[in-house]
Amino acid sequence: MHPSLRAQSQAPLFLTDVRSSERVATGVLIRTSTGSALIESVAGVGARIRIRFGNAILTSFPTPRSLATGDAPQKLLPLSLREHADTIVLGAAEGIEVRATRHPLRISVRDSLGHDLLRDSYGAVALGSRLAHNTLSSPATRYYALGEQPAPTLIRNGAAYPFWNTDHFNYEPLSTPIYSTIPFYIAITNGTASGVLYDNPFRGEMDLAQRLPGSIAYSADGGPDDGELRYYVIAGPSLDRVLSRYTRLTGRMPLPPRWALGYQQSRYSYTPDSMLTNVAREFRARDIPADALYLDIGYMNGYRVFTWSPSAFPQPKRTLDSLASLGFKVVTIIDPGVKVDSAYPIYQQGLAQHAFLTTPGGAPALGTVWPGVAAYPDFSKQSVRAWWGAAQAAVVDMGVR
Repeated sequence: MHPSLRAQSQAPLFLTDVRSSERVATGVLIRTSTGSALIESVAGVGARIRIRFGNAILTSFPTPRSLATGDAPQKLLPLSLREHADTIVLGAAEGIEVRATRHPLRISVRDSLGHDLLRDSYGAVALGSRLAHNTLSSPATRYYALGEQPAPTLIRNGAAYPFWNTDHFNYEPLSTPIYSTIPFYIAITNGTASGVLYDNPFRGEMDLAQRLPGSIAYSADGGPDDGELRYYVIAGPSLDRVLSRYTRLTGRMPLPPRWALGYQQSRYSYTPDSMLTNVAREFRARDIPADALYLDIGYMNGYRVFTWSPSAFPQPKRTLDSLASLGFKVVTIIDPGVKVDSAYPIYQQGLAQHAFLTTPGGAPALGTVWPGVAAYPDFSKQSVRAWWGAAQAAVVDMGVR
């Protein structure tokens, strides 16, 4: 048993023998005495596996809600189904084959060439409200991705990675976590690539054979939709195909403007505005190509987002117009820490719209950042994203790009 399971005070709950299986509207539902698994075929991606624990006899799963894949439902395709004495074999999108053993229920996934993409060891596990998933790893496989990791190599083998973003100033190699953690890994075995995405915003960890060689252990403090373990197995076989399918699932950034691909100059802050203007003129006088200049938090009034310092940038539009005449775009930092200030319109608007994060008890979730005590917009709400986007007009109308 993986050490992460032995360390829990509660007894782990595993999926037991298969009691029944049937086609349902979105895929194939497999039931055990301790939980159910729903296997779905996602067009252009591969397989989605959803597991819910409990002894209730489920006839369907709820429509999934996801912060990773957005509000639009995935296009699901019919699965082929072959039932055998010991296994259930399902054919999914992009040539993926899902095999479920009956005694007990354990899941493995192969690609169209017969390569193993994922194979359960202990499989899905519930530990109270915590969820875990234990699969096998091969010494021949190299693992990549998992978000922004300050490791000395791109290979992630032999370490454990927490999924809990932090603003980690002055980090060093092997400091983890830092700014962006993503429960998605790419596996490459003898040139064949695949991907696995755990669709779960809860705090978690991925252990890639650190504590137990030959084992991958994913765990999280909970799961979406009242405790669901949900993951996608993404087909390759090439790395670019995996990334294309992953971004089809999670979204792609718009094509950037051409100027954004050029040289851009940035440092902690250019204040006052005369310093920024002098830098721009020096670039042009020295024939150094540059398309953009960046402003850090010094341009704001007391670090209040969407404001301009009356002393450092008394006439921001005139400054930006002058820089535009020299061929420069200006990019400003936009900090999502809103100063708690009853006279500050953005803070007032956020309160009125219930736009800020709260604690489980409903109180404002406040923290101390650049402006002092600050509130944080809840970007999981579409209404908050729309409000925050509209607020950008305060700087965009001045000429910020």
